[in-house]
Amino acid sequence: MKIGIDAHGLGGRSLGAGNEQYSRQLILNLLAIDSTNEYHLFVNEAEELRELTSKHPNVRLVGLRPRSQWVQRPLSA
Repeated sequence: MKIGIDAHGLGGRSLGAGNEQYSRQLILNLLAIDSTNEYHLFVNEAEELRELTSKHPNVRLVGLRPRSQWVQRPLSA
């Protein structure tokens, strides 16, 4: 099964607290227990997350364009 996860809050200029830590840990733990499903992580900063996901061949990082959340939100509605 293909599973898409909105991970736009990971990496970049975020503070690394709260929602980011929750999302990061949720994704890392899912990947640790599941090697059958295919995960598509929708991210702003793909390069910053490659190190975290490089050990998992069932992960695909999908870069969002434009990177600015302030532009993405109105365009995705």
